[in-house]
Amino acid sequence: MVHPTTNYGPWIETFTGKKFHFQFPDPDEICIEDIAHALARICRYTGHVRAEHYSVAQHSVLVSHLKGTRVTQLAGLLHDAQEAYLGDLNSPLKSLLADYQIIEGYVQWALILKYGLTGADWKAIDAADTKVGYAEGRAFMANVGKWAGEGPFFIDPLPPMKAEALFLSRWGELTKCPK
Repeated sequence: MVHPTTNYGPWIETFTGKKFHFQFPDPDEICIEDIAHALARICRYTGHVRAEHYSVAQHSVLVSHLKGTRVTQLAGLLHDAQEAYLGDLNSPLKSLLADYQIIEGYVQWALILKYGLTGADWKAIDAADTKVGYAEGRAFMANVGKWAGEGPFFIDPLPPMKAEALFLSRWGELTKCPK
C-alpha cells in the first residue's frame, strides 16, 4: 500500500523507531510492540476515570475475550489499535471531526490488511465493546446510574507496564507466537 508519490505526508516516530504516516499508512509501518506500548499509556475516557490509570490496552484485552472465532477475538484485541498512532479522542468530539474520521479509516484499513482481519465479526466486537464499556462506566465513572448493563463486572485497573504485558500476552495467545 505504498502511495505513488514521494511525499507520504505527516508522520510520527513510534516507540520502536518506525515512521508512521497518517494519510498513507503502510501496513509495514505497523507493529504490535508499538500498539501495545502506546495503548497501555493511553487512558480511557480522556483520562476522566476514578482510577489512577485505566488503559485502552486493558480495555482491548477485555473486549478480545468475546465469543467467536480467533480472527474475531484478534480483531477485538485490535479494535482500538488506531489510537496507538492517532491518540484517543472521545466519541462526542470525534463525531465533530470529519477529517479525523477519514484518517482513522485509513489507519483502520492498514491494520485490517496487516493482521488479516477482514473475516472478523465486527457486530460482535461492537457488542462486546459496549458491554465492556458499561462495566467500565460502573467501575470508573462518577455518574454510575447511567451505566446500566448486565450484572457485576469487576475491573482491576493495571499500571501501564502491566497492561502492556497483558496485551502482548493476549496477542501471543491469539496468534500462537509469544511476544
